[in-house]
Amino acid sequence: MSCALFFASVFILIVVGGGLLYQVLVEASGFNQKSFPLKPRGILLGMAFISGTASGCVLYRYQLNRRKFLFVTLSFVIFLPATLVTAEAISRFFLPAWPVLGLHGVKPEKVLATWVKTDDGIGLNDWGQRDKPRASIPSVGTRRIAFVGDSFLEEGSQVPVSVRVEQKLVDNKYEFINLGVSATSPDEYYHRIRNIALNLGVQHCVMFVFSGNDFIVPEQSLESFWGISAVYPRGSLLSSVGLLGINHLITNYRRPILQAWHGSGDLRSQESHRHSVLSQSDDYTIKRLLLSANNFSVKQRNELLKKFNKPKIAQFFKIIRAPDQEKFRSYYLSEALWSAANNGSQWEINSINTTWFWVNKTSQLCKNRGVDFTLVIIPEAFQVDSRMCEQWKPLADMRHLTRPCRVASEELRQKASSAGIDVVDLHEVLDNVPGTYLNLDGHWSDYGVEIVSERLAQEFSSPNRRSPNSPTKPVP
Repeated sequence: MSCALFFASVFILIVVGGGLLYQVLVEASGFNQKSFPLKPRGILLGMAFISGTASGCVLYRYQLNRRKFLFVTLSFVIFLPATLVTAEAISRFFLPAWPVLGLHGVKPEKVLATWVKTDDGIGLNDWGQRDKPRASIPSVGTRRIAFVGDSFLEEGSQVPVSVRVEQKLVDNKYEFINLGVSATSPDEYYHRIRNIALNLGVQHCVMFVFSGNDFIVPEQSLESFWGISAVYPRGSLLSSVGLLGINHLITNYRRPILQAWHGSGDLRSQESHRHSVLSQSDDYTIKRLLLSANNFSVKQRNELLKKFNKPKIAQFFKIIRAPDQEKFRSYYLSEALWSAANNGSQWEINSINTTWFWVNKTSQLCKNRGVDFTLVIIPEAFQVDSRMCEQWKPLADMRHLTRPCRVASEELRQKASSAGIDVVDLHEVLDNVPGTYLNLDGHWSDYGVEIVSERLAQEFSSPNRRSPNSPTKPVP
């Protein structure tokens, strides 16, 4: 019994202690106390006490039979690595190839069956990204630039912005790889750049921050389990020692994009069903359905009825029945109903602290690696698209509702610029331009992508362009 206790405590000490040391030493500045409420020092001291106590028991038990103790110890030293190697070899059969492993986390064919539609425009490449086929290493003489962000890089338009920018600079030996993944946040952008983009031979990393939801995220959306394992591309003890397969099997279900796809069932089918019902309903039925969409109070229902009884509401219902490109999303509709029911309420002021932390940390990472870094700020749709504001006006003043997004964007731009970070604020080119966003989807339309791509093509093709992050001499 004492022997089993000793080796069990040693194993726990190695695994838990190693994970905590990894999290504290490697991720010191980004440590998320919420995912690990106990102090690492206390856990390590506890493990050391257990291990020491068990060691004393074993040494006392085997002091007259040291050969037996040596044999058991040697067996443990051989058995543990052999078991881990065998488990890793088996798990590799279920492991998607890298870099798919750290992007959507599932094979490309599974992506097709979920949220992203690729039946028109640019489909999926071998990495599961809406992009052209890419090699792991760029060809000689090609400047590889990585676009890292969320759904704005892979949803909405027929041709993603990365591909469109590359098409505009086809004669200039540029390659823009699309590393956008829907439903992700700035902390994942950082880990994606650190553990994927920089290993793909990129010379320039571009982080796209969407003012609509990238200012309201937790410190870390990629979970870490005491540093032992973590949702890749966030680092962990297991991934750092090459046990990517084991790490993937025990953490991938916690990936934010998979949670978005499967957390509430099949999102695409749910939205398709809602659109199918609304598209075949008359105005009276739509009013009834929208009133029952939430648990509105009597006062809130009365406020909504005031809106529903105005003649112009019929024009809005036409949009619900036939949205741009037949892309129906319910999130804006829910927010508009909430605002209308509360007499024109506004979103809470967004704090940029978390987002700024990851932007600044990514900038420093790229600078230390000798890689250029650019921050691109994506406007919230209603803050720039005058057509959308006018179309939604019969129900709610959506520009007023989403105003805090504009305020936070400006604050982030000023802070990044003051820190010497290269910033492209897309408010400048999209402001009050109608038709740049899909009216019920909220992502860029083809027209919006064209405007953004033209701006970015000018940014990256400037012959005298030099990012503030560029070192004066190569970084070893």
